[in-house]
Amino acid sequence: MVVEQVLELEVVEFAERWVGRWNAHDVEGILALVTEDITWEDPSLDGTARGLADARPYIESIFRAFPDIAWAMPAGLFISLDDDKEIVKVGQPWACRGTALGPIDPPGFAPTGKKFALEGFDVWALQRSDCKVRQVASHYDALEFARRVGLVPARGSGGERVLVRMQRLRARLGR
Repeated sequence: MVVEQVLELEVVEFAERWVGRWNAHDVEGILALVTEDITWEDPSLDGTARGLADARPYIESIFRAFPDIAWAMPAGLFISLDDDKEIVKVGQPWACRGTALGPIDPPGFAPTGKKFALEGFDVWALQRSDCKVRQVASHYDALEFARRVGLVPARGSGGERVLVRMQRLRARLGR
């Protein structure tokens, strides 16, 4: 029981450092908290970012696109203390706010200047040996986020109706 309480305190302290470095837009500080072979899954990525070489441009693209982005942890962490001696699974609810002031690249969208608020949930595989993240899986409503920052038309708008027509035409031509 004491070991579990110590581990929980370490995870909470880690989460505070993690969010602090994201809020400081400290790319090097964030990368110092992950393993060299980190895998990162996010709805905005085309596939999985693998290793520091992929993680760096992903993180930099977020700060470039949303230079005022800030995160909060609106609820406690969910910590799985199962029998795994190497990994602790951690669920982190988060909320962020920002403005789309820079290019959203990939895929190359222009800045829209729109403010947004978004909630999501990350799952980490945290190594017990060095308290570094080996895997991150981010979960949030990417379509709703795209609407909020002006990348896709609002529901029920003329722009949405045009996109629906284009999709139907493409589906018909693709058969």
